[in-house]
Amino acid sequence: MGGPSPLLICPGGSVTFDGSGSYAAPGHMLVGYEWHFGNVAMDDTSGSTVSHVFNTPGGQVVQLVVTDDAGCVSMNTIDLEVLTATVPSALITTETDTICPGQTLELSGTPIPTPWNGESGMDYESGIEIPDGNGVPLLSSIDLNNFPPGATLNSDTDLFSICVDMEHSFMGDLVLEVICPNGESTILHQQGGGGTYIGSPNDGDDSAPVIGTCWQYCWSPSATNGTWTENMNNTIPGGNSQQQSLVPGTYESVGAFSDLIGCPLNGTWTFAAADLWYSDNGFLCGWSIAFDPSLGTAPAAFTPSIGAGCDSSFWSGPGITWTAPDCNSVMVAPMGSGAFNYTYTMVDDFGCTNDTVITITVLPASDPNCTSTGIADTASNEQVISPVPADDELHLSADRMIQGYELWDAAGRLMKKSDLCGDARTVTISIGDLPSGIYVVVVHTTSGQLSRRVAKL
Repeated sequence: MGGPSPLLICPGGSVTFDGSGSYAAPGHMLVGYEWHFGNVAMDDTSGSTVSHVFNTPGGQVVQLVVTDDAGCVSMNTIDLEVLTATVPSALITTETDTICPGQTLELSGTPIPTPWNGESGMDYESGIEIPDGNGVPLLSSIDLNNFPPGATLNSDTDLFSICVDMEHSFMGDLVLEVICPNGESTILHQQGGGGTYIGSPNDGDDSAPVIGTCWQYCWSPSATNGTWTENMNNTIPGGNSQQQSLVPGTYESVGAFSDLIGCPLNGTWTFAAADLWYSDNGFLCGWSIAFDPSLGTAPAAFTPSIGAGCDSSFWSGPGITWTAPDCNSVMVAPMGSGAFNYTYTMVDDFGCTNDTVITITVLPASDPNCTSTGIADTASNEQVISPVPADDELHLSADRMIQGYELWDAAGRLMKKSDLCGDARTVTISIGDLPSGIYVVVVHTTSGQLSRRVAKL
């Protein structure tokens, strides 16, 4: 059983393994072939050649054990590592999903690869509702058994990260916690952040909660960018009402990861999500915990990569009038009225293709909203950010005093910031020193705050 190792495949891919090169001791013959696919499946009926479909993302070690007619079992095995790609998520942003005939609209996508950390996580495809307002936590547990017996967490850096896929319409409602097998715990987030969204929730669905779109957020002992609460203004548009959502990424925890030192690695690890106030609600779509692979997990952790070029991520759909150099942002102007689908495609280094579809509705020209007092311009008439796309400079203008601005990159890193004083109604930001890509500019004025994504050529 030879071949490249690790073998990289896409979910649902079938691989044929050939063990016909195995042989018995002189005078004997092989009578049994037992194929092991990690700890999830075993096949002892197919014989020397077997085909297996790998549906679950992650790493598995495939082994063949042979038995001869004397009942002797092979003592040596050849381990073939198979890595099945994880499915990336796409962070799609646009200022609106409804326009009038003749208008243009910017669509932006950011690929977010999903790491596999050597341990199984919990994946709730349809999401689980977090109990609203009663303070009773939703508990989700993962049972780990891949570590040496008696192994414990000796350092906070032995635990790489804890990641959740979730959405909620009020960050300030939540207390999030991880609990290790011996009951020790640490707080990941403890209220704070007010009405900042988590993920892309459906707001206003209090009587009958409907799941929105979960985004992935992580906490790591190596993070230095602050907690969720400290990043409450590190946002991009999200949710059905296009409010401000915390940018996906890795953050600091409220409690210390060192509180978990001494925790057994094997056993039940639990993620707890409590909602302390009524009205707003949210869902958990899954979570995972990642440890240093040297502690005993196998195969090693991996993350499929998505390149920066147009062969790795791109848009397709009707009426595309401009495409950013990296193909992650487009301007669209669909002809006529109706519903128009736009597909954001991501291709990873495993060769796997994943699509995310967004629907843009173009109202009839006769619609009352398509008047000078309707949605004729998706940008604010009082606050303008130009040009879009930008090159070396970004110009901000407002009919009120501009008090400051922040410029964030797509990874949630603060690139530029200024607090202004005086009667400034126009500001120029020099961005010639920044690489091409998508940025979020947040402008603070006496009339409020404006956030908008811009493309840098």
